Amino acid sequence: MKYRIGEIAKMLGVSAEAVRYFEKIGLIHPTRDEESGYRLYEVGEHNILMRARGYSRFGFTLAEAAELIANGDLADLTAALKEREAPLKESIRQQMLLLRCLKRRREHLERVCALGERFRVETSPPLYGVLYRRGYEFMQKEGMSAQVREWAEKKPFAEALLVYKKETILAGGKGYYLGLCMEEEFAKAFGVDRQAGVEYFPPRKSVYSLRRIPHERAVESDLPRSFAPTLAFLKEQGLKLAGDSCGRTLHTSKKNGEYVHYCEQWFPVE
Repeated sequence: MKYRIGEIAKMLGVSAEAVRYFEKIGLIHPTRDEESGYRLYEVGEHNILMRARGYSRFGFTLAEAAELIANGDLADLTAALKEREAPLKESIRQQMLLLRCLKRRREHLERVCALGERFRVETSPPLYGVLYRRGYEFMQKEGMSAQVREWAEKKPFAEALLVYKKETILAGGKGYYLGLCMEEEFAKAFGVDRQAGVEYFPPRKSVYSLRRIPHERAVESDLPRSFAPTLAFLKEQGLKLAGDSCGRTLHTSKKNGEYVHYCEQWFPVE
């Protein structure tokens, strides 16, 4: 029995373009129906395509899979599989890191949702970060663009970082720094903890707060008012602000046509 290209592609779970590619390089040789003009594929050609699809799961490109089938012997296949071991291990490592990041993010959000907008005293997570903006202005630092691009490529491990200076908080003034941050485990996994220009925010006894900021302009304009409840809580608890505050943006969504940022912040205390 013979099959049309759409049927053979559907059975294989690949695109018709992939089937045409193997035909183009001469790995399979369909016949044409003289009446309809359709390409018709034999069962044996289906087997060849199944073999190529199997190799692709190891990470081989279509061209590499085709070359193994067309010209490779068992020794060639053995060598090719050996070369794929290291990339596959690295891919698995990345996926396991991603799963750990996802689970940690989900567990953290569950605790945040349970807390609501109440304050709590806790130890802040150890973070590594790069700062590249002072308010709405990009800071002029050598190599900054390349570093920001490198960190941006690490998302979702890298998250938006928001830093307020101690003097700004106490004076009820305006001004903030924006960047990207990673939890210590992930920063070390990617080796960014050792890079120049990377700041370390150690775990400290802190007051935790969650704020909903209507839009980024409000980060600046809302500062004096938003710090007041935190400072009042510190006073009630007999605590003293002990340094700069760092935090991260948990989520951004559009509400009534305007973006809302859900920002968490740690205020170090003593």
